Amino acid sequence: MPLPQTRFHFISFLLLVVAVALFSTAVQGQIQGLCLWGGGTGNWSSTNWGICPPPDNNANFTYQVNIGNLNSGIVFLDQTATVDAVTLGVGAAGTLNVNSGHNLTMVQGIDVGHLAGGTGTLNISNGT
Repeated sequence: MPLPQTRFHFISFLLLVVAVALFSTAVQGQIQGLCLWGGGTGNWSSTNWGICPPPDNNANFTYQVNIGNLNSGIVFLDQTATVDAVTLGVGAAGTLNVNSGHNLTMVQGIDVGHLAGGTGTLNISNGT
């Protein structure tokens, strides 16, 4: 027995609402970037992150940070930032210095120097 017209339109409308809600949720998702420090010594706010801007999660992007991946690196946190995760020392030496008055929030945590023979160092001086 076919559905009455009004019930058919109501069910079609509900399916459309569900489809729009699912699509808008997928579109609003964040893109996660992997930021690799280019080596050497410098400030977090510098342009030495390859194709990434200085990492700091926002409404559109989240970041995983690697310092000491192929080239040894020493980074001084000179701003307050939030990232998903930090890895220090992936195949080379990686050091992160959290400077006084600056905070680094890591959503997923930090991995210090146990991957691929690298060494990592985390120094905190009146920061968090």
